[in-house]
Amino acid sequence: NYYDIISMSYLFLSCTEEFINPYYRIKSTIEQSFIKLNELNLNLEQDRIDLKITQNQLEFEEVKERWTQTLQKYDFAVGQVFGLRAMLPVMAESFVNFILFILAKPEIKSNDRLYQTTLRQPIDIRVQSLHLNCNGFSSNVDYTTEECKKFHTLMNERNDLLHGNVNINKQAFGNVYFDKKMPIFDEYEDFWEKSIGVSIRTMNIQSIHGEYEVVKNFINYILSKLNENIKEQIEHLLETSRLGFNEETKRVGILFSPYLVDMRGFTK
Repeated sequence: NYYDIISMSYLFLSCTEEFINPYYRIKSTIEQSFIKLNELNLNLEQDRIDLKITQNQLEFEEVKERWTQTLQKYDFAVGQVFGLRAMLPVMAESFVNFILFILAKPEIKSNDRLYQTTLRQPIDIRVQSLHLNCNGFSSNVDYTTEECKKFHTLMNERNDLLHGNVNINKQAFGNVYFDKKMPIFDEYEDFWEKSIGVSIRTMNIQSIHGEYEVVKNFINYILSKLNENIKEQIEHLLETSRLGFNEETKRVGILFSPYLVDMRGFTK
């Protein structure tokens, strides 16, 4: 049965290669990054108030130490968010490629040139043609749905981020005018706004959890287009870190339990 994906026959003479599930690895890395970000307990308003109180009540060296600690915390947060913003679209793309690897029609799988050409298509083409290139889909993926449109926006923003594209509309954080050599600002901001506030606004730290939801909704939408029995098997594979691939049968399966047990013998 073509759709019998999960169960792997254990033939003594059949060689099966173990491999790391790239989707699972990316997803796990993202989850760990969110844990690290949440551990910072960022509270923008409270942190800002605390620093103002610090400036008014403590000595210079103590003020300097508090500012240094807070700056380091938010610098670390910006780094985590930068990494997450880069990886989230990769997680979605690795999911699409995983679907193609598992469910691609035999005539595509057996022709390496055709298969590689399919993988190199722009992501929107890959998604919209999944039902054409793969078995197991009950209907086509409608790229005009909110799930797909929001994902596509996320992908475009990721490309700007990774390529270092200059986009004044997105990266600007204020206007300044000059009367000869004297700067005149639209509004005069405090130290928080001039330092930490700029990082928060330009990296948009507060939206990162929403972007994770965009990716998860996109993945769930595509899964909803699969036949129910295929969907269950794919979900099982997606949540498994180590898989097996039989080159002879071109089948993927789960070989072992995810739990490892080690023991040693001893003598009295």
